[in-house]
Amino acid sequence: MNNNYDQNDNFSGSSADSDQNGLESMEKIIASFKKQIPIEKFSDHGLYTYEELMEMNEKQANIEAERKLRASHNRHKNELRMQTSLNKSWTFENLDTNPSINECIYKAEQFTVNFAKYRRDPKNTTAPNLIICGITGSGKSHFAGAITHRLISQDFEPHFTTFRILLDTYLNARTENGTSGENIKFELMQKIKTCELLVLDDLVTKNTTVTPFITDFLSDILRSRVNLNLSTVLTLSTTFEQFHQQFGNYAMGSIQELNPRIIQLPAVNHRGKIGNYDPERCITTSSVSQEPIQLSDQLF
Repeated sequence: MNNNYDQNDNFSGSSADSDQNGLESMEKIIASFKKQIPIEKFSDHGLYTYEELMEMNEKQANIEAERKLRASHNRHKNELRMQTSLNKSWTFENLDTNPSINECIYKAEQFTVNFAKYRRDPKNTTAPNLIICGITGSGKSHFAGAITHRLISQDFEPHFTTFRILLDTYLNARTENGTSGENIKFELMQKIKTCELLVLDDLVTKNTTVTPFITDFLSDILRSRVNLNLSTVLTLSTTFEQFHQQFGNYAMGSIQELNPRIIQLPAVNHRGKIGNYDPERCITTSSVSQEPIQLSDQLF
């Protein structure tokens, strides 16, 4: 009996030893990673330590994250360039090489430089604003578009639209996908008022019918942007006197609060003929002013 007891006792001891050996083996396997014991990776590069594999995986993850970020950034840039009113050919490179507009080009490019400086420290720098003036066809939209494209290429996010499209979008907002028309209007105005640069093309022409609502609509946008210290670029094909007469004192005051730089384009229509038809021969029948815009020192 005693022998049997001893045998059972020894058997129990052997089982404990086996468990202990198994635990030690498992610990060795885990330690093989922690102590940089080479382990095999199925590749052509041979053996890697645990730390090397972790570093490789982290680098690969960073590369993939950067690739996705670049792809997302490029998509966003393309979305900005695809704004419906923004012509992709409106760049500084595509402007006429005409000595008469060299100073205008310099002022436009200088605005992009000043804007970049301002965005680096917007709390301590006054936002630059700009008004591009000229007759119909003088290149106002091209200059405004060139500024927009240049700043997009520098990773800024300007919003380019025409005043007419902005107004139509607001007035015709309807409930879509469960979002009420009023909410769509609110979101649109928030975007227009708070984007880092608003480029508002074709602000007004001589034959524009201006109602009190339109006056308040424009003034509210401009004054909000001044209060938020955000930059605005406008294009204008009327004289400031005509603008003042159409929009009244409140809107004129909003323009003055911008304290804008002015680019006055030469009174030349660059649009040319349509087939054999020359619009310049019939320009006197147009209701749009074709006289050079005279700036008043009293206003600016």
